[in-house]
Amino acid sequence: MKKILLLISTFSICSLDSLGQQRQYGSKAYLEFLKPKEGLTNVISNQQLDINLPITLSITFVLLTKEITKDQLLKQVISLNQDFSNETFLKAENQSAHYKNLATDTEIRFCETFEVIEAYTDEKIDFLLGQEYARKFNESNKNSILVFVTNLENMAGYAQMPGYQIETDAIFIDKSYLYGTNIDGYNLGKTLTHLMGTYFGLGEMWNCEDDGVFDTPLHTVIHTNANKSVSSCYDFLIFEMPENFMDGTPDKFQNMFTLGQKEKMLFELSTRRANLLEIRTCK
Repeated sequence: MKKILLLISTFSICSLDSLGQQRQYGSKAYLEFLKPKEGLTNVISNQQLDINLPITLSITFVLLTKEITKDQLLKQVISLNQDFSNETFLKAENQSAHYKNLATDTEIRFCETFEVIEAYTDEKIDFLLGQEYARKFNESNKNSILVFVTNLENMAGYAQMPGYQIETDAIFIDKSYLYGTNIDGYNLGKTLTHLMGTYFGLGEMWNCEDDGVFDTPLHTVIHTNANKSVSSCYDFLIFEMPENFMDGTPDKFQNMFTLGQKEKMLFELSTRRANLLEIRTCK
């Protein structure tokens, strides 16, 4: 059974927007790709690098679709920095009464000066085609986080977790889920925050699946709001954490990473994502 910090009350490739639409992460092909495969070296290096905190990472945006401005991308990166620095939590009106002591600054930052590559296409990108694009652009961007902004087929986005082929390391996000779009409920940039968490090794928090982090509770379902709900994944009563960026809650309700999630992300950055640390300063 998963070990967590128990917060027990005395009695106790995503979420739906106001139109009933679902923010879908990944696809069947993506989930099939994540299954263990023979010969896959999905292992952690025995040598863990020392990291001087905070760290600042480089992002390269590859635009496969038009109508995205550099100002919009800058606002998206600013939103990322607010989320990863705990600023979003400190300003939130819906801080979790049960887990607020776990909300933390991850000490991960993102350069607000970033490269933008225009590679426009009319194609709708599915997972397999996305892998082709990732291979094409990874050759010259090995020390930067590749974020493809595109039109995706029936999903908000997906990210490759650590441990798979570096040639296909990338994040793909549908243009409608970037910061400042007109998708009601999902226009504050939290989709990319969630995907960045996946890219750094964090699991999603629903369907009673263990994300491997010690201080996050198992969630029964994806949340549509931040109402206090009790998990049915346990034989005892424990509140869920819909405010966490790794749930599928609408953007306005999401505001926190936990101490355990910070530890997991920094561990991945010191091992399987250590290539991102080779660029120490922003341009």
